Amino acid sequence: MTQDKERFECRVGEPPSGMMLPRQNKYPQCRGDLNKCDTMGNMILIRHTIRALSVAVFVLLLAGCGTPRLSRTSEPSAEPAVVAVTPTRFIMPTAPPTPAARCPGAPREKLILQERGVVLPDDPRPVNLRSGPGVENRILERIPVRGVFYVLEGPQCAGEYAWYRVRYNGVEGWLAEGDLTSYYVAPYWPG
Repeated sequence: MTQDKERFECRVGEPPSGMMLPRQNKYPQCRGDLNKCDTMGNMILIRHTIRALSVAVFVLLLAGCGTPRLSRTSEPSAEPAVVAVTPTRFIMPTAPPTPAARCPGAPREKLILQERGVVLPDDPRPVNLRSGPGVENRILERIPVRGVFYVLEGPQCAGEYAWYRVRYNGVEGWLAEGDLTSYYVAPYWPG
């Protein structure tokens, strides 16, 4: 090993051809083979390192060839395996129940709070906008067929109707959603 160090001794001097150094020439350069010295002047035996690693990998591969393989813990039998199968009862899911109307004698509510509604064209008459929930309250405005309004509050039950407080053309009042034969209004889905 000392002979290798003497033969490839590193010294500070001119850079080899084609090699650029930083502005300050403080790194030693190698004479002869550049693979033998690092920037600190220590010997680097790259070829010997590569050879040693390849031999180590080869030895590990050979050592792995002689290891026994995993074997089964039990021998296979010629008899078929018996598996007990228990039937599982299938329960058919049921549809959720239809929501019942909150107001007795009125249809199920469809209007949505804080959304728009529209007067349906099933009946050509306009819908009455009243001062309170109930037919005994005075009429403030009439909303024509296909008139669009904004739902503010409700439902409140009065008589056989579900009443909603709505805003139409700047007027706030109460309207009945429908009776058991038909709906007067519905949610408005533009489109």
